[in-house]
Amino acid sequence: MALMKTRRFVSCFGVVSFFMFCSYVYLTPYLSILGFKSAIERKDYEGARKYIHFNSVRRSLKSQLLPALQQRTEREISESSFGELKLLLVKPVLKVVVDTTVDSTVTPYGLKLLLETGRLTQRIGSDEDTTSHKKSMSSKEVKVRLFYENFNVFVLSTLTAGNKGTINSYWGRESFFNWKLNAIELPTETILSVSK
Repeated sequence: MALMKTRRFVSCFGVVSFFMFCSYVYLTPYLSILGFKSAIERKDYEGARKYIHFNSVRRSLKSQLLPALQQRTEREISESSFGELKLLLVKPVLKVVVDTTVDSTVTPYGLKLLLETGRLTQRIGSDEDTTSHKKSMSSKEVKVRLFYENFNVFVLSTLTAGNKGTINSYWGRESFFNWKLNAIELPTETILSVSK
């Protein structure tokens, strides 16, 4: 009789432990996103950095911004006289503009601003961005959806204030329990907001 109770207890304990382990594994991206958000709110930017894969996020933003800015510039310049020559002179400048914008945006605070307002940080330490961020956050709410794309990719989908479009941030599994922000997919309006 005692042996039956022991086996039943061990099997129940095993089932409960397995369920708790699976629940924790399922919740790990949510915990990482909350850790990122709370570190930013505490202004612990060093703590927030551990949730960002900087090179990957920079590449994802540059791959969206540079072609869009080049196409827009080509349309504007190609019809003017000496259009091809102007394009040759402007292309290196466009790359610098995109690099500066991406470097300003891919910081813990810049990413918070992007995910909450849909705005890219145009230059490092911009007071204008800070002021407009506070105004936009006080007047409008942000709608957020969280879901798994697959076992190793989790998506934070943000419908920005003012309905500027949906920003999808892709979080990748770094280890079994840790997640990092790997890529961001911008809406068209945000991409077109980059000024030359």
